[in-house]
Amino acid sequence: MDKGGTLMKNVFLEPAAMRIAMEPARWNLVGTAFSVHSRPLRRSAHQAWMAGHTESHPAREILFVLKGQGRYGFMGQVYSCPPGTAMFFDAYEPHDRFYPPSAGLWLHLWIRLFECDVAAHLLHIQKGRCRDAGLHVALANDPAAAQLSAVWDECKSDRLPRDFSIAKVRVALASLLLRIIGTGFSCGGAQEAETFQRQVVATIRRHVARTTGKGVPLAEAARLAGYSKFHFLRLFKQESGLTFHDYVNECRRRRVAAMLRENKSKTEISNELGFSHPSAFLRWMKHSGQLPHSNE
Repeated sequence: MDKGGTLMKNVFLEPAAMRIAMEPARWNLVGTAFSVHSRPLRRSAHQAWMAGHTESHPAREILFVLKGQGRYGFMGQVYSCPPGTAMFFDAYEPHDRFYPPSAGLWLHLWIRLFECDVAAHLLHIQKGRCRDAGLHVALANDPAAAQLSAVWDECKSDRLPRDFSIAKVRVALASLLLRIIGTGFSCGGAQEAETFQRQVVATIRRHVARTTGKGVPLAEAARLAGYSKFHFLRLFKQESGLTFHDYVNECRRRRVAAMLRENKSKTEISNELGFSHPSAFLRWMKHSGQLPHSNE
């Protein structure tokens, strides 16, 4: 903000959208971690479309609406999402996959939260079609992300009064949101392409290592990074020296070795790594060159 009190130009957002981002007290929070919800809408057309267009992911996501009056599906319900709506999708909570053809002219910021790491993308939506708005930000070991993750967990625990918890969420999200959008005030806008690519691949690598690849197939990893599968594969190999498949297997081998030292059973290890059945885990073990564990 300059001395005259007017907003400096942000290369990604118009002044109206910037003001939305800077008014957390007016935000509408939607999520299962909060007892406060918008009232679901009865929209039969959208619900019919949802039947074939729903997805869920192992990473937490936040959809923040910066422009446009619209609707979005979450947990089988349809919600109004005017500007200032922040929808919190916890791990594996179902929500709309892409946007219905009836979607108007919207500007949505998607934030993927990996504990203390963040990948953010800004999308223009028109008639259900998405267009990259140019903002790509990856933050590693970010204090604002770590704080938001902790407050989100705190809300789920019901240890604090509801209003107090929600106020903490607003503050934590505001801190992270302004860090992301604030990149639009720098000379080059968001992170340079090479820097972003390097950091977002590192973020996905840490996420895969934490989860040992459970629930993170190639298509999911590429979506979280914001790239096509082909482009993500090329970037991942370029930045890590391994294919995505080889890296997942390496993370799994390390986790298996640790669990074997703890005398865990094949069933326990199979469940931990996300295999559909212990027999599938044993086939992977043989293929990867590791000896099966003797316990059941």
